[in-house]
Amino acid sequence: KRSNWLLMAKLEEISSKKKIVVATYHAPLFTSSEDAVLIATDLYFYNLEKFSNGLPVIIGGDFNFSPTSYSFDFVTSKKKKDVEIISTDKKFNYQPKTKLKYKSAYGETFGIEPEFTNRVNRTFKIMDTESYEDTLDFIFFTNFKPKKVKTKKLNQKKIWYPNLENPSDHLPMQTTFYL
Repeated sequence: KRSNWLLMAKLEEISSKKKIVVATYHAPLFTSSEDAVLIATDLYFYNLEKFSNGLPVIIGGDFNFSPTSYSFDFVTSKKKKDVEIISTDKKFNYQPKTKLKYKSAYGETFGIEPEFTNRVNRTFKIMDTESYEDTLDFIFFTNFKPKKVKTKKLNQKKIWYPNLENPSDHLPMQTTFYL
């Protein structure tokens, strides 16, 4: 059984008393259903918003959705609309709980998301493919306008991951926020 993990911390600068929330999330690749991914996305961002209580937020992680997905649009859009969910036995409307609009640090820096952050050549138990390539990792922020966002450009070599140079199947994302 795989679990979702959302880790959150409130940080405070001692001299200025300014606070910020920093979080990380790892979404399990549990389904190919866009609806299920959207509901999970909404729930963890909603819990993050409750925890942050209006403070600036930075969250990074493996979200297991791509920049072309509805979940990415949902996170980066101010307008949240109800979603019609069709399950095996009935149809129902899901009303999103998340209210905030998040910005992608990579997208803000380069005007486009990376070509890929995950590139593997192996068989997934839930996928009928031996190789896979997509952008699944992001650093999002909301509730503040940093003076500067400096994001390191990814070195996207067309090689398979993990390897001796990069021990993960995901490329490391790095951003510095100047507050």
